[in-house]
Amino acid sequence: MANSLFGQSADSYPSQVKLLDSLYNNIYHLDSAVSLQKLHDLYQSSLGQEDKNYSFLIKILILNHQVERGLQTPGLKESIHEVLDEAQLNHVERIRADALQMAGNFYWNRKSYAQALEHYLYGSRIYETFGLSQFPRKLIYLKDLAAKFYFFTDYATAKDYLLEFWKILPKEQQSKNISPINTLGLCYSNLQVYDSSEYFFNQAENIARLYHDEEWIGIISGNKANIYYQQGKLEMALPLFEKDVSISLQRGSHMSAALSVATCGSIYMTYGQADKAIEYILKARDIINNKINRSNILVRAKVYPIIAKVFAERGMTREAYLYLDSANAAKDTMTRQKSLLYLMGARNKVEAEKHLDELREKEAEVNEQKLIRNGLIVGSICLLLFAAVFFVQRNRIKKEKLRTDELLLNILPSEVADELKEKGSAEARQYEDVTVMFTDFKDFTKISENLTPKQLVADIHSYFEAFDKIISKYTIEKIKTIGDSYMCAGGLPVANNTHALDVVRAAWDLQEYMNQCKKDGKDLYDIRIGIHTGPVVAGIVGVMKFAYDIWGDTVNTASRLETAGEAGKINISGSTYEMVKDHFRCTYRGKVEAKHKGLIDMYFVDGKI
Repeated sequence: MANSLFGQSADSYPSQVKLLDSLYNNIYHLDSAVSLQKLHDLYQSSLGQEDKNYSFLIKILILNHQVERGLQTPGLKESIHEVLDEAQLNHVERIRADALQMAGNFYWNRKSYAQALEHYLYGSRIYETFGLSQFPRKLIYLKDLAAKFYFFTDYATAKDYLLEFWKILPKEQQSKNISPINTLGLCYSNLQVYDSSEYFFNQAENIARLYHDEEWIGIISGNKANIYYQQGKLEMALPLFEKDVSISLQRGSHMSAALSVATCGSIYMTYGQADKAIEYILKARDIINNKINRSNILVRAKVYPIIAKVFAERGMTREAYLYLDSANAAKDTMTRQKSLLYLMGARNKVEAEKHLDELREKEAEVNEQKLIRNGLIVGSICLLLFAAVFFVQRNRIKKEKLRTDELLLNILPSEVADELKEKGSAEARQYEDVTVMFTDFKDFTKISENLTPKQLVADIHSYFEAFDKIISKYTIEKIKTIGDSYMCAGGLPVANNTHALDVVRAAWDLQEYMNQCKKDGKDLYDIRIGIHTGPVVAGIVGVMKFAYDIWGDTVNTASRLETAGEAGKINISGSTYEMVKDHFRCTYRGKVEAKHKGLIDMYFVDGKI
């Protein structure tokens, strides 16, 4: 490897890196300013040496230290890019990989994920060509890159990097690397490849036992229990869950303990030991109430469904419904979060790889010029091969981009999604005239007491699926579902003058659908519908957890109109009536009291004109 301007043998790189990493580990625990000063002193003392690589590695270490500690150093970004340019100019490939890793860390900490992945992937294409003896940081970089893709729930890509990590991991370093081996098991578990998942959990557990690491033994016991439980191997799962409970409570991991206790309760219920099942469920509830915030989304999504299942099988239907309703809302949120995380990761990966392909294309053009200048025909052949590879890569990127676009459109309105893709954010907007509709099932809680949780969820899903199809015929945006309530709005994200008519027509179709269900002997429910027209603010809030929503007094008023309505009727406000009175016959109800809203003009919709 050429080192033309640095004048140092490449063979000394591994020993230099090991020395610097050892020195850095000794000062990392110190105050940021103190450790930074020590690194600067080390850099100054290295400048007088003939070996320029060593001082350059220290310079990278100084910048990475500032990145890791979150130091707001003026000109840090510029300094990082100067180092990248210098490394590229001098063709020191392994040092260039270190510089790219450091730049990736910089962008990752600033949540510029596409740029971070671009630098990480560029660096990986350099260090993947070296063995561990030639590039001692390869293990660290591989598991770090895997962690980035695991964060984005791209378990397949994370698994690939961790497998490479596992292949080159020396036995003497295993005790310090239980976490990535366990994560490899989790990747396979999430991909539902249970035999491979069990294999790597066993590998991690064997290492933990060898070094008497009780905390990791407990964590891995819980992970193994989960994969056995998912496969229906309850007799293998139960003792491991029991073990995880004991260790989790000792180390203060109450979330893990609550989940394992609740799952034990579910298993005992399957075994027909109802009293023991309830004992465990109540214990799980006590842990949640006393040790964990009950609004914790993980608790609600993972533990509450198990509690609901046991309560339902014991005939405690009301308690089961309360837990199940909360669990379903949390699961919806978690699913949306996971989809968005995957979407963000996929889009950022596509952007990074696309940019890398463009860079490689430019490099190929430069090489082509050189080859032509030197009369090397073989260069043209190589360029054609590169073009073929680039074409295949471009098609793969295009397919992945289409998939991520579909995911985004399943979560956000197309106009908002386009703005998000173009700008990286979407501004909230004020709409002067929007029509909001709420629906709610009458006596839902009472009827649900006679249904199993599974039947309950199936019913709600069936109705809401039909509601989705009905509103899709009109220019209406579904906002969300809250328990057994369905919320949608017309006149956004693109403003129009037909929003009130669209929403009332959709409401009429909803009532006709419910009436038809009754005729078919399917329907157990009546629905109330409330509609109001007025101004709202609409948009998405947050960075990671996107959700399109609307806010304002109009939303609250529409909800009150639903509550003040009657089963089988469409209750609209005076403002909505003024916009639809030429198309629908309505009966004036007078000024009706609405909770926290006072008297509101209300009308029942009787039929189309």
